[in-house]
Amino acid sequence: MSNTKATHKDHPAVTQALPGLTASFQAGNYAHAISAANTLIESAPNDARIHDFISSALALNMNRDRAAHHALTALALNPNDPALAKRAISVLQRAGNYDAALAHTERTLYQTPTDPTLNHLKINLMTDLGKHRNAARALDKLTKGSTPILNTATPMGALSYALLAARLSPAVYKPADIIAKLQPLLTDDPAHANLPEPMRKAAHFELARLLERESDYDNAFATYERANAFNTAPWDPDAHSSRVTKLIQAAPHIDSLPESTYTHTTKSGAQLTGKNLIFILGMMRSGSSLLEQILAQLPDITPTDEQPTLLQTITAIEQELNPNDPLHTFPMPLSADRYTQDHINTLAKNALTRYEELTQTEPNQPTRYITDKQTEHYHILPLLPKIFPGCTIIHTNRNPIDTCLSNYTQSFAQPHPQTANLTWIAQFHNDHDRLMQAWRELEQKNQSFTIHETNYATLVTNPEEETKRLAQILNIQWTPKVLDFHKSKRTVATASQDQVRQPLYTTSVGRAARFHTDQADHLAPLRATLNTKPNS
Repeated sequence: MSNTKATHKDHPAVTQALPGLTASFQAGNYAHAISAANTLIESAPNDARIHDFISSALALNMNRDRAAHHALTALALNPNDPALAKRAISVLQRAGNYDAALAHTERTLYQTPTDPTLNHLKINLMTDLGKHRNAARALDKLTKGSTPILNTATPMGALSYALLAARLSPAVYKPADIIAKLQPLLTDDPAHANLPEPMRKAAHFELARLLERESDYDNAFATYERANAFNTAPWDPDAHSSRVTKLIQAAPHIDSLPESTYTHTTKSGAQLTGKNLIFILGMMRSGSSLLEQILAQLPDITPTDEQPTLLQTITAIEQELNPNDPLHTFPMPLSADRYTQDHINTLAKNALTRYEELTQTEPNQPTRYITDKQTEHYHILPLLPKIFPGCTIIHTNRNPIDTCLSNYTQSFAQPHPQTANLTWIAQFHNDHDRLMQAWRELEQKNQSFTIHETNYATLVTNPEEETKRLAQILNIQWTPKVLDFHKSKRTVATASQDQVRQPLYTTSVGRAARFHTDQADHLAPLRATLNTKPNS
């Protein structure tokens, strides 16, 4: 529908419904709001406003492909509304549709050439696409003229410029030059106190990254500490440990649950079952994005990034069974002793429906494998073969200290409060390890499922042997194309998007050693809390 020749026309039903839909979505009733909006589209297909609403709602609900479809439809129906265009372009960017987002940004800039948001989007999109020189030229133009779009004489303009330039370092700009621009803007000078907190946080992470690249590890770590001080979301590591303990105690109940009896037939008439699914799970920053990008180069594999459907459905089931229990605020099957066949079938139905939406199976040519790299699925690992009999489970592992450090030094788009403190992330990793140990004991006891391990260091140092091993597990013919994964046009909408666009590198292996300097062992709190021996 994105190529429709129809034009936007206000529909009275949309005018009446939009305030309520917006309020419903803001209240967290995502499924209801999206379902009602879909119903409205049937009666008002040419009202760009409903496509605009549902594209933003779907993007926030992690359904990026459908969000992009509705964003493009809204733009096609009403190309002359700059406010709508900015929202739609942001959705396209989050969905990884960088080419389309850039094209619409440049078209909209013809109408409003001095719009700072659109100009910033243009530069970021060029950077996303690897058009670094073009982005640098566009950034330089913003500062020219008697009334520049980006006035670097003001603290706000200077920080905006430095942040955009930081993304282009070291590709275009020397790290030392950008460090010199960022550092004065991140002092306690009262003139900088009112700069937006998200920008200051992002600037600290960028400055720390560049300082680390310049081997100034003491100042880099101090800057990472200041960056994480902006993460004020609450986190109780002991409460999480209690949840994990209770989850381990629930293991026998999970093991005794029935398998799903739900049968999913796609619109093309093909069967979609657990045998089609590959789950890549483990600690964040342990190589899941890299592994999915590599596997996506094998024939018959469709990647779906990180899907929230299972975790959302488990949260709903837990809230249904224990509405007043604070332990059920995290998506874990703690009440597995009360899960019914209907609960298992609902989990299967919701997830398989979502996978079908994402893969768009062709008639008589079903996708052989679908990957889902939602790392937090390790919390529900033994439940996966109950919901999807025959599924493949791959656990990614990495040196614990490097894993925790990578979490601590990463600026995440979504809140992960456990990563803002070295002791917290170490305790979180400890909980991951003892939970995985419980699942391995369950695996060895019943042999009803298999956990396939892949190690980050092995993957980046010996990729051919490791990928051939995985291809054999999946019974898929290996191809040398997997070693050129970085040339794929597929986009990754996670914190690892830059990594998967580069050839394999080993500089992140043993990264933690950089922060044990002559001045201090900056990771001492991390080492003191981790109770695991490093994996190599």
